[in-house]
Amino acid sequence: MRTCGDFGTGRRGLALLTALLFALQGCATRVSGTAKPVLQTQEFAEELLLDVGVSTFDPGVAPLDTEDAAAAAAAAGKAAPDERPDIRNAEARYMAWLLKQRLGESNSWGAVHVLPRPSHAVEVSATATILNSDGADIALRVEVRDATDRRWFLRDYKISADASNYNSAPGMGNEPFDALYTTIANDMLAYRAKLSDEEVQEIRRAAELRFAQEFSPESFEGYLKPRLSGRLGVVRLPSEQDPMFAHARNIRDRERLFLNTLDEHYDGFHARMQTPYQVWRQYSYEEIVALRAQRKKSRIAALIGGLLLVGSVLAAGSNSRTGRSVSDIGVVGGALVLKHAYDLRVESNIHAEAIRELSDSFGAEAGSLVVELEDRTVTLTGSVEQQYEEWRRLLREIYLAERAAPVAESQAD
Repeated sequence: MRTCGDFGTGRRGLALLTALLFALQGCATRVSGTAKPVLQTQEFAEELLLDVGVSTFDPGVAPLDTEDAAAAAAAAGKAAPDERPDIRNAEARYMAWLLKQRLGESNSWGAVHVLPRPSHAVEVSATATILNSDGADIALRVEVRDATDRRWFLRDYKISADASNYNSAPGMGNEPFDALYTTIANDMLAYRAKLSDEEVQEIRRAAELRFAQEFSPESFEGYLKPRLSGRLGVVRLPSEQDPMFAHARNIRDRERLFLNTLDEHYDGFHARMQTPYQVWRQYSYEEIVALRAQRKKSRIAALIGGLLLVGSVLAAGSNSRTGRSVSDIGVVGGALVLKHAYDLRVESNIHAEAIRELSDSFGAEAGSLVVELEDRTVTLTGSVEQQYEEWRRLLREIYLAERAAPVAESQAD
């Protein structure tokens, strides 16, 4: 169900307040965790299929545990630093893989990849920030754009789990928040279905030209121009015999092959993470439910204790023996209730600590990646992001070498 602010009618003060709330909260898609939507499909001609890159999600966690980092995170709508960057970083990869799977299962797109960062090797880019994720709730801010810089949508998605979402055993293929990723995939397909064939062809050409511009800006200047709408338009195309364009296409083909290799890495990461992550989320869900219940009991107990103490003070002013007795009972009773509230607060802190300890159970380190090139074998190390940056550096070297080869040959002749 989509919920948005409504300016409504009536007094100006109420309208302004409603407008302010609308500006702060925007529109959100509330997804039911129990009623799973059907994954939509639509057939397109092969030459009209768009490749999609789902970038690793922004973890939404401030990098440093400082007051400044906390303030910056709050201003950006991100999680506080104590929300465990280690587990959020793992979730950022895991959730991107889940969205990539749903898109691929719809059979309505070309190749769908998980990317360390956006790339013009694909025509459509999906990025997301994790606003909240704790086993009980997930909130994502998702943005989808195409190569012409047209924004398909920027939308917040929220979903809450209940006990039924964790009925199946961990590792049995059940994803408690599957409805979230299916809904995002359906929204992307709904926007794609509204595009004309001409618009799709322009998106494909724009992606190819923007990729070429990354490697040789001077050779492909002037092929794309901003329109009044802010989107990029293709104003002319390179000749099919242009050697620079041929080299750029070869590099783009290599990039796509490397993305296939990265997909294998993300597939393996998902397979390794699925069971422990499911266990963590289930325990985290149970801990959070217990924590919320304990905090509610603590607030009620503190309220009752406070009322008893107030009553005892009022009764103490009475000159009757009964009034003084009520006062004594109220003081003792209020103290006991407040002590119970304190004990509940301590117990809730124990639950919170259990959640933090569960967060420490993850560590996602990427192994080395071996890539076979025509003239050499390259071993990439470090994180997936570092490996990808190193790969792009190698592609630039290959492009420059291939571009210089015809010049060297002509000089030799």
